[in-house]
Amino acid sequence: MSGTRVGAFIASNIQRFIFRLVFSDHKAIFTYYYKTNKWGDGESNSGPGSSLLATENIRHELPILIQELDIKTIFDAPCGDFNWLKEVELPSYVKYTGGELVDEIVDINRDLFENSQRSFMKFDIIENEIPLTDLWLCRDSLFHLSNSDVLKVLSNLRSRKIKYFLSTTFPSLDINEDILTGEYRPINLEKIPFNLPSPLRYIDDSNNEIIGKKLGLWEL
Repeated sequence: MSGTRVGAFIASNIQRFIFRLVFSDHKAIFTYYYKTNKWGDGESNSGPGSSLLATENIRHELPILIQELDIKTIFDAPCGDFNWLKEVELPSYVKYTGGELVDEIVDINRDLFENSQRSFMKFDIIENEIPLTDLWLCRDSLFHLSNSDVLKVLSNLRSRKIKYFLSTTFPSLDINEDILTGEYRPINLEKIPFNLPSPLRYIDDSNNEIIGKKLGLWEL
């Protein structure tokens, strides 16, 4: 490894160490990201993956999936700022609950979007027990968690009576790297150490910034 690469590697790890000293838990990290618009998107502080352009296909496919599977309840966590899902016309019989770690997001979502069909709650997908639901939508989240935290989420999932799990995955990825929670890397939920079975189907969720991203649908 060249001296330049060694220096960059050391600097990167020093930055990560300082970051962890400042932010002692994952809630503090993601609250900071939201308040500072970490991902620099002009439309949504939840990041470019929450833009209307990036969600064009899933906004089309989700209502079809809901009707096909006879979904009556949806738990969307983390729901972020509800930027794209507010544009999805859910069937009137479907009850939607959005769960979110960042307190400010929950408060704003309640003020702007809550009604007889939609509700929002403060929720930590790593630590809290998942509410009973027909469908848990967990989009653009697990790829920000360490492998150990993802395993906690999946263990929580398996212990609950949930019919379907719809989550971001990269099926062409061969190896899952590990990260610190709050960072990013693509993730394949079918590969070690997660080892989910092949999903019932994939829904394409790629965009101009991230290629090969899918939503995998698992029946539990």
